[in-house]
Amino acid sequence: MRVDEKEEWLYELCKEYGLYVEYSWGVYYIGFRIRINDNSTMHHDVVIMRSDIETIQLEAIEEMVLEFVLEHGL
Repeated sequence: MRVDEKEEWLYELCKEYGLYVEYSWGVYYIGFRIRINDNSTMHHDVVIMRSDIETIQLEAIEEMVLEFVLEHGL
């Protein structure tokens, strides 16, 4: 499967679970927003390297996203 298809899968999964994805310099940051006193802050933990996206299967991407969701009770 092509990298762009895997990226699309990552973005779709994150959207489904209310997460966001930011990409910068070969790294995907996955996170969520926290609202504190009318201020919105971002929280992100999961980092996926583009080189990892190139080599892993769709199931592994889904497992990473679901693990993040479960760990944070989202």
